Amino acid sequence: PSHKQTMKAIWGVDIEIGKNMLEYIGKDKGRKKAKENFDKALKGKRFTLYEEYGKKRLSRTFYENRYSPVFDENNKIIGLSVYVINITERKNAEQKIEDLLKEIQQSEAKYKTLFSESPFGVLYFDKNSVIIDCNDAFVKIISSSKEALIGLNMIHKLKNKKIVTAVKVTLKQGLAYYEGDYKSITSNKTTSIRTIFKGLRNKNGEIIAGMALVEDVSEKKKSQSIIED
Repeated sequence: PSHKQTMKAIWGVDIEIGKNMLEYIGKDKGRKKAKENFDKALKGKRFTLYEEYGKKRLSRTFYENRYSPVFDENNKIIGLSVYVINITERKNAEQKIEDLLKEIQQSEAKYKTLFSESPFGVLYFDKNSVIIDCNDAFVKIISSSKEALIGLNMIHKLKNKKIVTAVKVTLKQGLAYYEGDYKSITSNKTTSIRTIFKGLRNKNGEIIAGMALVEDVSEKKKSQSIIED
């Protein structure tokens, strides 16, 4: 949705060009917070904030807000830009993997069942990004085989640069996300996937491996495309 639609959804207002953005924010606390963020960007800072709206017991909408100063040809700050991205699906997907990890930690036996019977593709990789295990659901999603996947070094072999970056970020920072098309290098099948990558830590908090929870969203994409057409 456009920023105008987002403002309508959050604040219930119709914004217009030439108006002061702060005047559209009805709550004093929200207006004060917005002004602080605007002032920060107008001082030359680039930063990203995450916000959520809605009632926790009903539904929450999550946004990623990217603030940047705007410069003229003389490198003088003349304004600011704010890119507001709805990341609700990403946050919900992250919650899915967090819930799955909690269940895994509760019981080794339950873990084996979740791994083998999960409707999501699950794969594990070591600190060098080499796949060390995956379940049948993942094999099915990308139409490959365990023999072809186990031992595959993702950073060195995958052609999808965004996924390679996600793996690197996971092994360094502990969490990454990817949504888009993936063309399997072992089967040449292209699948629309949504993936959460999670770093696995030892008792000292060091990331020693990683896992990924993979969802096939091909049918959802097709349905969305039909609706939009």
